[in-house]
This record gives sequence, structure tokens and C-alpha cells, in this order.
Amino acid sequence: FIFVNSEDSFLSNQYTNAIAQKNELKIVPVEEIKSLIPNDNDIFGIGDVIDETCLYVYRTDKFEEKDTDIKKIKHLVIVCDKIDAESKEIFKELVVDMPKLEPWQIKDYAYSIADGVNTKKLDWLLTVSSNNIHRVHSELSKLTPFIPKERDYVFDMMVEDDAFVDLSNFVIFDLSNAIIKKDIKTIAKILEDIKKIDVEPLGLQVILTNQFRNIISVQL
Repeated sequence: FIFVNSEDSFLSNQYTNAIAQKNELKIVPVEEIKSLIPNDNDIFGIGDVIDETCLYVYRTDKFEEKDTDIKKIKHLVIVCDKIDAESKEIFKELVVDMPKLEPWQIKDYAYSIADGVNTKKLDWLLTVSSNNIHRVHSELSKLTPFIPKERDYVFDMMVEDDAFVDLSNFVIFDLSNAIIKKDIKTIAKILEDIKKIDVEPLGLQVILTNQFRNIISVQL
């Protein structure tokens, strides 16, 4: 297969791992795929480096190979961010364009691997992580060794141990809106989390200036 990423390699990695697991193969990264092409003229098999127990994975930013002999390689997965138009035509039966993950798919994934955790807690994690599939997977995969009925308690322990201390519900616009509305209570909450939020002073000043300008233009 040639997996072409849409935004990152998460989905490609999931499929690669599933293929390896289903076929009981060991994943082996390779830096040069042509070294894996079988040599039909090598009667002694010296050039045959393919191990039938391995799934070879070649990663590149852009796939531009034109050598059709690559199709002869057994147990090969190519992962790339882009593919040359000519190469895509040559290997069209092998190319899989990975779709961009939708929020509902990430939510469904979180619910499935963290079965047993209160869904409101999982929704909170999805929100504060901005649906970052890598962060969601990294944190929730820690729950998989536990049986479902224990996971909710373990999740609470992770929260208490500040496993998500770098995540916050707030963004820069929450702070600017609270200042405009003179909402002291919300400002106080945001300031408690200020180190977790992407608030750049000059950016906040520009946003506030524009908001005050809009208010003045409407009221005057």
C-alpha cells in the first residue's frame, strides 16, 4: 500500500499497525526501498533481503518513484504526505488517500478505547485538547490495561495527578471578551490558566483595540 496522509500520519500509522498485527508481522522501518526489490538474476539469492516475517515501512515527505519493480516487493507500506502525479498514476491500484479525521470520528475513537469512562469527562478532554487525535490517543491509551469498570476511577486519578495540567478550555478571545464585558469572575478563572493558553500580549492588545473600536463606532 501507499498511504497518502491528509494532515498527519496518525491514520496511516493505525492502518500500518493493524496490517502488521493481523498478519503477525514485525514492523521494520527502511530508508531505501529499492534495496528491497527482488533480483531475478540473482540465482543464489544473495540479493534477496526480504524477511517474510517483517512488514517494511518506508516514510517520505513526497513519493516520486517511477520504478514499477517496487510492486514486486512483498510486505511493504509506503507512507507519504504527497505523491507525484505520474507516480500516482503508475501505482494507482496501491494508493490510498487517507481522509481528514472529522470531530465525530475522533469522539467515537475516544469513546471506544476509553470504554467505561464517563462520556462527559471524555468530552471535556476532547474540548481542552482541541480534538488533537495524537494527544487523545496518547492519554487514553494509558487506560487500556485496565478493565472498563476501573477506567473511570483511573481517569479521575490522572486528572488529580495533573496529567492534563497543560490543557485549558480557554482561548485568547475568552479573555478579551471577558475584559470587554468586565466579567471579573471569568477573568480570574482565565488568569489561573494563563500559562496554558496561547495568549501573546501584542495579539491581545490588537484584539482589544479592534473590539473597543467597534463598540465606539456603534455607540457613537
